[in-house]
Amino acid sequence: MADAGADEVPRSMGRRPKLLAMLLGFWTVAAVCRMWYMVGFFDVDAELVPPKEYAMTEESMAFIVYSSMWEESRFAERITAIRETWATTIPHLYCVQTKTPEFRVPAVTEARTKTSPGFTLLVPPTSLASTPAMYAIMKVFTDAPQHEWFYLAADSSYVIPSNLVHLVQGLDANEPYFLGHPLVLPTSGPYSWPKLNHLTFNSMAGLLLSRGAVNEYMAAVANGCHARCVACGEDLKIAFCLRERNVLALNTKEPGSGRDILHIFSPGSLVNNPRVNGTYDYTPANCDWFQLYSIWPIHMSLDCCGTHSALFHYTNAAEIRAIHALLYDVAPHVPKGEGVTDADLLRLVRVHAKHVFSDFPSYTHPSYRRVRHLLLRQIQIAPATWDSPVVRQVRAISDDERAHAGQTGVVT
Repeated sequence: MADAGADEVPRSMGRRPKLLAMLLGFWTVAAVCRMWYMVGFFDVDAELVPPKEYAMTEESMAFIVYSSMWEESRFAERITAIRETWATTIPHLYCVQTKTPEFRVPAVTEARTKTSPGFTLLVPPTSLASTPAMYAIMKVFTDAPQHEWFYLAADSSYVIPSNLVHLVQGLDANEPYFLGHPLVLPTSGPYSWPKLNHLTFNSMAGLLLSRGAVNEYMAAVANGCHARCVACGEDLKIAFCLRERNVLALNTKEPGSGRDILHIFSPGSLVNNPRVNGTYDYTPANCDWFQLYSIWPIHMSLDCCGTHSALFHYTNAAEIRAIHALLYDVAPHVPKGEGVTDADLLRLVRVHAKHVFSDFPSYTHPSYRRVRHLLLRQIQIAPATWDSPVVRQVRAISDDERAHAGQTGVVT
């Protein structure tokens, strides 16, 4: 008798094994794609629109950018970079026209859209062309009364707007507050200015004035304060006029760590500049020029910067874009904890901001690992809310701190 099963057709694969095979194939493909994604085979660069939690919806703070006159020929490209990066997190950007006609940007006013802020170009009259920042304060204060705070930053600045909001939370804008990176004129030596009597002023890292401070400044101007500050730049005139109204620059260093929030240099300069003289006391006889003016020693290391740092200065368009890409596009993907290596950070940059490798290669160079640590792990961006319970950030500068400004402090 023939074998009963000899002519039978083999059975097809059952439903369960087929489903398992499909799942296995799917996860295999997904794993391969993930591996390719991590090494940068896929170009995932997207339009730089920061997450909504970092975007300001209220017009409580006016952001005004003016020409620093540092490499003025780059004014237009820096303004474009600002409008496409950090200004996308604010409702409106005011820009003061630069002085040299050939470097000016078109005089336009644009409404806010879903992906870009409103924009107003301020053009000082000829009589006020030499004082663009002071003109801008009074112009915006008069024309846009909804603002409670007024921040002036040079066009060579990268600003983190929501961290400025964090800085002023808990403060009544109707009271006079004058904030920035406080500097002081020494009482002796080649950089002294005796007529200004050890004036404490804010410069380079932006000026942040409350509505109350602007009111006091305008009252001082009406009383002729400008004429009494002979041969002063705008930063000195503003501080001088406010001092006549008993409004003094305040301490904006981060509570607890004592680190700066508003920086007069770029990230690379802050953490990558070697100490040419090693560790030493900063005195008028042996310090760098910026240490002489700073009330507290400026740490040129990762101790430079507070968690909620809000501004870096001396940046050009390419670096403005690179800082923005690392803070908003890459940093949200960095794992928490101590096990993250610089190689991990570089891989994440390649995945989420690959253009940085070609557009600003310094930030991907091995020697810039501290910059990557600073921007991707150390600095945090506060949610842009106005009612969060926070520690009060600012306080008065003591008389002793003013008296010893630029003369004490050991920096390693």
